[in-house]
Amino acid sequence: MRALLSVLTTIAVVTCLGLLVLYFGQRWLLFPAPNVGLAPIRDSGVEVIELELGRALLALPLTQSERPAPLLVFAHGNAEVAQWSLEPFLIFRRAGFALLLLEYPGYGGAPGRPSSESLNRAALLALDSVAERPELDLERLVVYGRSIGSGVACHVATEREVAAVVLESPFSSLESLVAEKGLPAFLLRDSFDNVAAISELEAPLFLYHGTQDTLISVSHSETLAEKAADVTFLTADCGHNDCPRPWPQLLDFFRSNGILGREDLANP
Repeated sequence: MRALLSVLTTIAVVTCLGLLVLYFGQRWLLFPAPNVGLAPIRDSGVEVIELELGRALLALPLTQSERPAPLLVFAHGNAEVAQWSLEPFLIFRRAGFALLLLEYPGYGGAPGRPSSESLNRAALLALDSVAERPELDLERLVVYGRSIGSGVACHVATEREVAAVVLESPFSSLESLVAEKGLPAFLLRDSFDNVAAISELEAPLFLYHGTQDTLISVSHSETLAEKAADVTFLTADCGHNDCPRPWPQLLDFFRSNGILGREDLANP
């Protein structure tokens, strides 16, 4: 009996220690910020916006137009930094978009520490910091989130009027993703509920997901697609980090929904 009690006590202690490690170490796992700072930016069309929480990079269109530019706000994945998206997203600047690339608190030397609450707050601070700029048309505001950034994008869509939402490799909710991995979701200190946000969304939604994604299953996007009022759902035979970006299809989506027009390319 004493041996049995000793074994049970050991199991209980190890379990408790494991739960404590998960509870206090989860943000290190959830937000593995790359150990890089903000590199010099030589593009005169890119402005660094320093905020009390996080940071943003505002990149103006590479075309001239008679009307203000639509704004695409991008929330990156949890192991990325905003600056890495400047070159891949050039196609949107050439198409007439202005870009607002969100840098998360604690990433790239930006002030603050990452959490769902701080990421959401920093995103709204960044958006509000450019809201009155005459060269930007916030009636044509698009929020785009990749992976963990899908939670940030969905939150912005619930707090501000948006013309469209784009989600790349999203989860339906952080809780469901954690539970799917066999981890105790009740220990989560952070919460993103994309299903709730998409269920209320009236703007068109563009979903993109790899069918071979083992980190966030394509079933999460399928769930979101079922909840959306107006959805374009595109898949590709790829995983979580190796999917080719669907730029042609996305530009067509923007044109078909009136976010981009010929006048945005008036003087390329």
